[in-house]
Amino acid sequence: MPIPSETASDPGKPWSQPSGPLRSVANTLVMGQRRKRSTPAQAATWLSLLKVFPITVDPETASHAWVETLALARAQDLSAFDAAYLELAMRRGLPLATLNDKLKATAAAVGIALYAC
Repeated sequence: MPIPSETASDPGKPWSQPSGPLRSVANTLVMGQRRKRSTPAQAATWLSLLKVFPITVDPETASHAWVETLALARAQDLSAFDAAYLELAMRRGLPLATLNDKLKATAAAVGIALYAC
C-alpha cells in the first residue's frame, strides 16, 4: 500500500488502497493463467459469467480484519486473504465459492457450504 510521505507525518490523513474485490478477481485470473490452469479465453468466459451475479462489497469486512479475520487465519493456517472470505461466509451464513483446495477443506471443517465450481 503506498504511503505518501505527507501521510506518514500526519496520521489523521486517510490512506488509500485498491478495491479488494476487483483485485481479487484479477489476481485469480492472472495466477490461473500463469500456472497454466487457464487461458485468456477462459478468463474472458469467467468474467462474462461473473457479470451475471449480483456481487456486492461487504461493508463490515474491514472492521473484522484486525481481530476476527486475523485470528481465523492463524487458527486455520490460512492467508489473511483467504481467511477474509471464510470470515465473511461464517458471519453471514453464506456458501463459499473457491477453487482453493485448502480453503475448501477448511470451510468444510467449520461447516460452511461450498458452491460447486
